[in-house]
Amino acid sequence: MSAPLNPNKTKTSTSSSDSPIDGTVSPSSSSPSPTTQEHFPFLRLPAELRETIYTHALGGHIWKMSMSYVDKDTTLARADNSSPHALALLLTNRQIYSEARLLPFAANTFSGRHEGHLREWARSLSPEQRNQVKALQFVRRGYVVESEQGMDVSPSFWMAVPSVGRWGLEGLKRIEVEVTLLNWGGMKDETLAEETKEWVLARLRRAVEVENPGVRLVVWRAA
Repeated sequence: MSAPLNPNKTKTSTSSSDSPIDGTVSPSSSSPSPTTQEHFPFLRLPAELRETIYTHALGGHIWKMSMSYVDKDTTLARADNSSPHALALLLTNRQIYSEARLLPFAANTFSGRHEGHLREWARSLSPEQRNQVKALQFVRRGYVVESEQGMDVSPSFWMAVPSVGRWGLEGLKRIEVEVTLLNWGGMKDETLAEETKEWVLARLRRAVEVENPGVRLVVWRAA
């Protein structure tokens, strides 16, 4: 299940210290007893239906990555979460945890304004968790600048083309790049400025495709 392209139509996680997608969530219950299904009628549902429910309950988010300080010298990449109980389902029962524990990685999109935040987060995962990650979203911002040589985008825009080939994300299927391009100062030719932005998008798309062969790519302008 991939998240919708437009984050305005998506459950977008923002900020909370609870339930980071970092593999630390674990069930509080012990191994299921013979009466587990009696106390959890949900577990009597067909496995396919349970998986559909898990996906709807745990998926469809865009998790925004940030760096948190563990202490004054150590930072940790975390997926912030606007709902303090977003992963609470995993804590209700050990069988539910066993069946659904990897779905948060497979059914959500992970976003970062800085590539380094996403990279450090990916490194912190176990191989099993990394292999379940299906979708990443990068955020790029730049300015269209007019000079005597014509129009171009600010050089810093090209400093880091998203490249995830060495991150160990064997299951990655989709990369989204959200681009914001603003005019720097007044533009004498608005039509040329718009054409320049479209050229920048096309060039970025080609560059990301070269760096990440075989992954579906979606590049779109937020502004």
